[in-house]
Amino acid sequence: YKYISYILKITKAYCDRDARGDIATIFLEKHGVSGMLLQHMAYTEEIYPMMGCVINVKSKFLKERPSGSAVILNPKLGIIISHGTLLAELVTTNHTLKSNIIDGKFIKKKALKETVFEVLIDKQWKPQHSTNQQPLDVNNTSQKAYQSASNFDTVTSACFTTLHCKFMGAFKNIDFHKAVSSMMPNSNWTFDAGQPGDVTIDSQSSSNQESSTENSKVYFNLLSYFIFFQTVPLILQESNAFNFFRNVNAPPIKKFPCGIGDVAEIMATPFGNQNPSVFFNTFSRGVISNVNGPGGCWILTDARCIPGSEGGPLYTKKVNQTRLLTGVVVASLCWKNKEWVGFSLCCSLASIFHSILKLKNMNLFGRAVQDLSDIDSQLRYTSRFNTGKQNSLLATTLLVKVGGTWGSGVVINKELGIILTCNHVIKDSKQHSVIVKPFQGSKEYLAHVIFCHQKLHDPYDIAVLKCPQATSLIPGNKVPNICSPKLGEKAWVVGHALFSSDLDLHPSVSSGIVSKVISIESEIVMIQSTCAVHPGASGGPLLNDHGDLIGILVCNTIDKGSNSCYPHLNMSIPACSLLPAIDHYLQKGDTSDFSILLKKDLVIKKLWA
Repeated sequence: YKYISYILKITKAYCDRDARGDIATIFLEKHGVSGMLLQHMAYTEEIYPMMGCVINVKSKFLKERPSGSAVILNPKLGIIISHGTLLAELVTTNHTLKSNIIDGKFIKKKALKETVFEVLIDKQWKPQHSTNQQPLDVNNTSQKAYQSASNFDTVTSACFTTLHCKFMGAFKNIDFHKAVSSMMPNSNWTFDAGQPGDVTIDSQSSSNQESSTENSKVYFNLLSYFIFFQTVPLILQESNAFNFFRNVNAPPIKKFPCGIGDVAEIMATPFGNQNPSVFFNTFSRGVISNVNGPGGCWILTDARCIPGSEGGPLYTKKVNQTRLLTGVVVASLCWKNKEWVGFSLCCSLASIFHSILKLKNMNLFGRAVQDLSDIDSQLRYTSRFNTGKQNSLLATTLLVKVGGTWGSGVVINKELGIILTCNHVIKDSKQHSVIVKPFQGSKEYLAHVIFCHQKLHDPYDIAVLKCPQATSLIPGNKVPNICSPKLGEKAWVVGHALFSSDLDLHPSVSSGIVSKVISIESEIVMIQSTCAVHPGASGGPLLNDHGDLIGILVCNTIDKGSNSCYPHLNMSIPACSLLPAIDHYLQKGDTSDFSILLKKDLVIKKLWA
């Protein structure tokens, strides 16, 4: 993937130009490019778990030692990247740092006086002792600012080794900040991203309202900050250190590198340095739930994370099983309107590198910047869908809007324009038009309601719409087949959940299993799944791993006693129970056939009450 070769050219120009060496020395050896990638690196099964690490922060101004996850970008150069929330507790005692973060400025190492950083790395790495190794500090003061490997103090345990590391700089990713501000505004979103006192980013308590507002802005800004560190060169003790990197001359990837529906893997250390012997480099798997922002900088995944995972690596696994280093974890826990959403927020590594290029005058980089812009344009306008089976599944999930509310719908017949959704999604259809939007960037179309319940709380919260103008625009000819669910099988939900319908996003995806199938007198009447379901997903499809439609999403679960929401405990109407009515209508065109969906059974009514 030649994209990184352009990055290396640019950073070399940066090195040649920048005599101060704030961040320039961390990317490139003085004597040329070694032919290894810094981003989208392909790893073997044995290597990729070793790339995660932990950064510890030591300061005489702090009682505690903040920490967070990180990823080794280039072992040979000792380059490490982590997330800005490592600085959250330092902000409380460092007013200059706080001011710089509020203003979005680049954070230099001199802003962190009397602060020491160390890195916990997998025990299979070891410092590279070489008399030929040249210092990487352009000021040639490396013996003061950057110790040689032979003089490093190390602390070892059963699973990791601790080394000193050098703070090279922290910078704000403007594109990512704009994306987060647009899609997850501070007014109704909160994040747990390692900030002091275990409080969420926009809920800092203070007797002084002005101070509280300022702190809120600081921590929200830190979501978009990324930090580079450098430790000594590292080699593997029992392997050729660099044979797992893809050659820089490999053919460029011709699709968006991170697609909705891709398998997502996170390797991070929950709680940071609290108990690394137990939690060091813990593995989590899910899917890429959504991608948006300039160049796909904003990434949402349902892979589970715990505080302390911020800064850890996000990998995506492609259809050919290639594992790519794609992004960095930004927020492990997210809430909307005080409800936990079950998604983690990440930033693409490509976007992080782009933000580096914007630190100084772009004209100084010449042709290399133009090359990079060409690649960036290619990435912006290619599909963000997974190229596998999920592609058609996403395409058949529509946005359904009625007045100021919205939900989802699924196409079951493209030619006739038949769409299933939930009755409560269109409950105001007598006062407002029902609008459907087939995909991101498309026009909106008026849909006709051909069936709905007169009573909102009747069983089978289902409605049927018709809009052939919208469904005719859906690419391909396939709509999901309807089949019965199987207990324990893999499940997917697709829907326009959480984010405002005005944002013009793709539908989000979550994965899980069918956790329960409830039958009454041999008829399946309810399906439960462990996928993450949120407001806006209602009416969307519950799919099995073959892409078959097994249910229509209705709701998640709320504990009325504590008013707690449980997105991973949710209910769907079995699609197979709707099939007879749907078939009759498709054959005869008589909407009265849907009357069989008006269940009279008291047991079913109580079940769905």
